[in-house]
Amino acid sequence: ASEPPDWLDHRAGRAYFYHTRTGPYVIAMNTTETGTYRESTWSLPAVPGASRGRDLATGEIVDLSRPLAVPAYTTRVFVLE
Repeated sequence: ASEPPDWLDHRAGRAYFYHTRTGPYVIAMNTTETGTYRESTWSLPAVPGASRGRDLATGEIVDLSRPLAVPAYTTRVFVLE
C-alpha cells in the first residue's frame, strides 16, 4: 500500500497537465506557471472519434482530430460538435 501525500508538501497531487473528456466536453488544463522554470506548453492529444469542437471561451471552432497546443497557465474547454 502506498503512503498518502504529505500534507505539508504543496506539490502533492499536482500535475503539470490534465485532460479529460466528459460527455460532450473536452477539458485541457495546463498548470505550469508563466515566468517560472516550470513554464511550458503542453499538447492536448487528438480526441478519439471527434473532429471538431467549439471553444467555450472564444466560440472558435477547433480541429480536435489532431494535437492542440495549450499554453502555460491556461484551461481550455471544448464542446464536441
